[in-house]
Parts: sequence; C-alpha cells; structure tokens
Amino acid sequence: MKDKPLINQQNITLNSENSISAYVYYEPQKRSIQKSTGMFEGRSLIITFDESDALRQENVRLATGEDINWWACVCDEILRDKYVICQDGVYIWKEIREWNGDEDFDVVDMRFEKANNLVFAV
Repeated sequence: MKDKPLINQQNITLNSENSISAYVYYEPQKRSIQKSTGMFEGRSLIITFDESDALRQENVRLATGEDINWWACVCDEILRDKYVICQDGVYIWKEIREWNGDEDFDVVDMRFEKANNLVFAV
C-alpha cells in the first residue's frame, strides 16, 4: 500500500495527510449472546485505523467497505475528511442533503462510498 501513491483524475495524491487504512480484527474472547432464535457465541468486530495496533492483533485484515459502513452506523467519530483505504477499494464519506423548504437542508443519506477513477501513480 505504501510503495506507490494513488491519484484520481483530478491529480489528488493520496498520502498520510488525506488518507488512512482501516483494519479489522475480532476481540479474542467469545461471549454468549441471547437472540430470539436461541443462544450463540460470538466475538466483537474491532475496527482500527492505527496500523501499529492492527499489527499487534492476530488475524487482522484490511477492512471492506461493508465493514466501515457498519462502523459508521455505530460510531460517532466519522472520518469525514479522509479517504479510507480498504481491501476492496478506497472510500470517502458522502452526505446527501435535500432542501427541506424551511431555509435549511436535511441529511437524507450518508455513507462511505467507493471513490472511483483511482489509479496507481507511475
């Protein structure tokens, strides 16, 4: 990931200032979870943007877009100003707003969306 910077068609170079990698691992301890269908054992999914923390974990991998969108639903600290590097692409936070007629805009959708047209710099 760090050998060649990525750029898009507007010549924006992805670097440590404007991009970050997302890593995923599971917490080591299993716990029992009661559901309407019965009991099952599970582990919490942990997402970190700290590479040194990620490298200390077993079975760590780069997150997917699905992982970071799940994380965005349960976390208040969204990375709105950075490209997020995942195993299935590079993502950017997107908020869609609509005029509500009362001199203001309402957020009608928000998610990490795959940034298109990114290529490796030569």
